[in-house]
Amino acid sequence: MLEEIKADKNLHDNPFKATQEHTTDLAQETINYLSIADRISAHAVNMYTGDNYWPGNYSKVKLTSNRIVLEQVNHMNSRSLNHKDDYSLRDLKFQIPLQKTVVLKHSYDDIFIGNMLVSFSDRSSQNNSAAGDTIREQIKNEL
Repeated sequence: MLEEIKADKNLHDNPFKATQEHTTDLAQETINYLSIADRISAHAVNMYTGDNYWPGNYSKVKLTSNRIVLEQVNHMNSRSLNHKDDYSLRDLKFQIPLQKTVVLKHSYDDIFIGNMLVSFSDRSSQNNSAAGDTIREQIKNEL
């Protein structure tokens, strides 16, 4: 994912990209956060049904003028009564600020890795809980 963002010429030439103070510090910090997010999210790719993400390790990528939001969501079979022992109900979200003054709204169970906000919940069935366990372990390692 990081390489795709670096290589996207349109992303770097957009008019919303305003020159900021400490641009090189912010750029390096953003690259570090993208790398951390990739290391964490890679643990669930193709692990269970519904874990085939695009682009990269994410089901949704959003870029605004002040943040990058990366989401990895798997709710496969979570509403099906036929799959009460085999469903995924996992949400992983990263918010990476692109400006020093950005305030990220968080809830009580969210954590910060530096300035990056990580929101994670896994209420998957026991059969599908290994992906969430490995994500939790990687988040602890990144702290």
